[in-house]
Amino acid sequence: MTPILDTFYQRIANSQQALLVLDYDGTIAPYHTRSEEAFIAPGITERLVALHRTGHTRIIFNTGRSCDNILNIARLPFPVEVWGCHGRVHCDLEGTIRLYGLNRTNSRGLEIGHERIVKELGEDAVLLRRGCLTVFYHEATQDERDQIAAIARKCWTDLLEKHALRIDEFFGGIELNTIGRDKGDAMESILSSVNHEEIPVAFLGDAPTDEDGFRAMKGRGLAVLVAEEDDPESAAAIRLQPFREVLQFLDQWLVCIDEAGTPAPGS
Repeated sequence: MTPILDTFYQRIANSQQALLVLDYDGTIAPYHTRSEEAFIAPGITERLVALHRTGHTRIIFNTGRSCDNILNIARLPFPVEVWGCHGRVHCDLEGTIRLYGLNRTNSRGLEIGHERIVKELGEDAVLLRRGCLTVFYHEATQDERDQIAAIARKCWTDLLEKHALRIDEFFGGIELNTIGRDKGDAMESILSSVNHEEIPVAFLGDAPTDEDGFRAMKGRGLAVLVAEEDDPESAAAIRLQPFREVLQFLDQWLVCIDEAGTPAPGS
């Protein structure tokens, strides 16, 4: 156990509340070329349910997926707050939706980008969400990934400046995103809802788009990179291997709650 993790676990054991913020794809679920089949990795759902039942830890998704999509695919048996579409959509526990940071210029650029990439790769290869257009290629060979990325850049590059867009590449695919809202903005909103000096907060993510969230966490909580290899440029404080070490992290979180002696809900 690293000193950083040891200190964080001690904070959980000494607290009556904690906050766990999760990205989805690549963080708690394996990437899949068919995004609707990217289900949570074995064992993680059981840990999240156990955390929820303690009444100690609040769980929030901070993801590039849309709110309805993440709730449908995660299939958790309890309500979850979601920041979706890279901080552009918020869904609270009651299901109230709030929209942020997308204008007509952005929308038109995404529409054009969508039309172009569909002509090249087909409708099934492309996922269009609010403020974001994604092509997943996790199961492709490296040569195929390079080819798909080159096609996407050819389709999108001339749209970037005119429509205030950016291209983000990550382990499982490539995205056309709007500029102006990101997971860092979502983390700022999440952190503003808690006293992070008293409540331990962790954010787990795996992709370059999670780095905005990691930077927002600096000095305010634990930023965790879920990845096979170290990234010296990451703003995360520690790295966990997917998904074995993520399971261990959640297991130790539960142990710390037991040490905290948090009463069960209704007791």
